[in-house]
Parts: sequence; C-alpha cells; structure tokens
Amino acid sequence: MFGSRCGSAKHGAAVRAISVNTLTNTERNIMRDFTLRSGEDYIKLGQLLKAAGLVDEGSDAKHAIENEEVTVNGEVCTMRGKKIHDGDVVGFESEEIHVHQHA
Repeated sequence: MFGSRCGSAKHGAAVRAISVNTLTNTERNIMRDFTLRSGEDYIKLGQLLKAAGLVDEGSDAKHAIENEEVTVNGEVCTMRGKKIHDGDVVGFESEEIHVHQHA
C-alpha cells in the first residue's frame, strides 16, 4: 500500500468545476486554469483530474495518483482524496492545473 504524501488539507465543502481554460502552452507544459464553483472551497484530487479532462475515468486518476505520477504544489501526492484549494497547482504528465476560487 502507498503511504500518504503531500501537504495538509484545509477544511471546506465539496465542489464541482465551472470552467477549465487553457492559459498558455510553453514547450511541453500546458497550464490550465480551473475555477471552483461559487461558494465552494475545494475539489478532491481525483475529481480534479477527471473534471479537468486529464484522465477519462476515476480509476485512471486512482492509478496515476497511486503510481506517484501526480504532484500538488510541486510535491508528489498519493492521496486521491486530497483537498485541492484556491492557489494550489496540480501537475500530471505535461500539464499543470492552477486552481482558483470563483470571483
């Protein structure tokens, strides 16, 4: 079994995405902006990977996270339920997702 790695979670309510926009494409890194719904504080890591279109299935997200292929704020994270908040950056393959609170 994999150990839990990555920063501590903040408290908040469950969320759904309202938008995912490509911001820039530099060499091999694609950066995207992910906006949380109004009034929502976080999205779980596995849900974010699927909502952002980085994986097709929840099981794909689970395997990527367990195989230490995903980073949160530059650190490998093996917690599928890790709460991702405004300001967090999630990396997978050649993409980075920048999470923002709804304005």
